[in-house]
Amino acid sequence: MKRPPRGRDILSVLPRSKNKFLYRGKVWVDAVDSAIVRIVAEPAKSPSFWTKKKSMIEQTHVKVNSLWLPAGSHTETAVRLSGLAVPSIEYRDYKIVEADP
Repeated sequence: MKRPPRGRDILSVLPRSKNKFLYRGKVWVDAVDSAIVRIVAEPAKSPSFWTKKKSMIEQTHVKVNSLWLPAGSHTETAVRLSGLAVPSIEYRDYKIVEADP
């Protein structure tokens, strides 16, 4: 695995119990802002009978002005009967506007 950029730490996460809402994998954290930059993981337990054992999740975040916002989400899941499902979402063109008091 490549070394993280300066100011980033990589944490390994491992849940204490098998639960479909928990995951195991790696989390990149910005050392300055303590914000999550990237997650690469898999569910601790298969979320459904319809999914086979392997599901990979990758989420990325980007700093816009002073806020960390989602940049993308990519998942690969082996689904029984239908093969590989690969949904991806890309977030972009954020516009931060000032709120009226």
